[in-house]
Amino acid sequence: MYLVTLASLQIGFEVNDREGILVSNGHANPNVEPVMSGWFAEQEHDHHRVFSFVHLNGLVNWIVDHRLVNEFRAALQELGIHPIV
Repeated sequence: MYLVTLASLQIGFEVNDREGILVSNGHANPNVEPVMSGWFAEQEHDHHRVFSFVHLNGLVNWIVDHRLVNEFRAALQELGIHPIV
């Protein structure tokens, strides 16, 4: 996500900031969390790359809190993912 130029994504303007978001279907293991924090800090310090960790519940809350349900549905449809009714 940091090694590919964003011009190829046809954003239409220069992007000054990027944030990588790692999404998980569960919480980070307490033994792994300090390692993740250290790696995030190293990436920011050494490469100016910002990462965040979000578990699936956090992603769902973000979609609902920002009222992006319709955009989420459109993205799923574009990917050919259909909800089970």
